[in-house]
Amino acid sequence: MYDRTGHVLILISFLFRRGFVRMSWDGYIDNLIAQTKDSSGAAHCDRACIIGLDGGAPWTTAGHANALQVTASGCIVISKYQ
Repeated sequence: MYDRTGHVLILISFLFRRGFVRMSWDGYIDNLIAQTKDSSGAAHCDRACIIGLDGGAPWTTAGHANALQVTASGCIVISKYQ
């Protein structure tokens, strides 16, 4: 039986490994900020970033308007506080 889903996943995996596709979590920055709003609608956060807990790799980019700018060494320090 021919499994199209498996072939698509293999292609996507190949594209990620070769650097043709780069995943970014930038779309979640606005969502994170929106979740900080209180009952009056005031946001209690204006910048955000997402980093991996396994070494501090940044998952969001500095290109987002509301990205929190954290240095690579800062990401590593933050990732140690799990």
